[in-house]
Amino acid sequence: YKSKDESVYISISSIKDLVVDEDSTYKVQITNLESVSKTFYLKVSGMDVDYDKKIVVPAGSSGMLEFTLSPDSVGQENIFIEVSTDKGVVAEELYSVEVVEKNDLFVYVVSLFIGVIVILSLVWYLQRYREWKNYY
Repeated sequence: YKSKDESVYISISSIKDLVVDEDSTYKVQITNLESVSKTFYLKVSGMDVDYDKKIVVPAGSSGMLEFTLSPDSVGQENIFIEVSTDKGVVAEELYSVEVVEKNDLFVYVVSLFIGVIVILSLVWYLQRYREWKNYY
């Protein structure tokens, strides 16, 4: 990500594939290219999230901040991420993401199992019927 401040490099995880009732954790890596330590502030808003955190990154080092999104409904959501210092905003990104319904694997497995039982029962019945018909 191209920072507004050339003495800072910001890497923000791409926000995608949000699923209802599932936590998704994202990372923001901040690299301080200056010769002095800097305090950075991360603000995440949208989707009923109001997240503020700060980190002090030493000169010539990197720091990592994480945040978690937990959508509770299906639909289009906007997530705004802002990284700033005491001097102002150094990076900002707006994500527009689609939140989808949770695919419940258990329901699929049970449905498949019931389908197989029905098919096997039908095959068994037809074989017995054919044997019975040939007998008489």
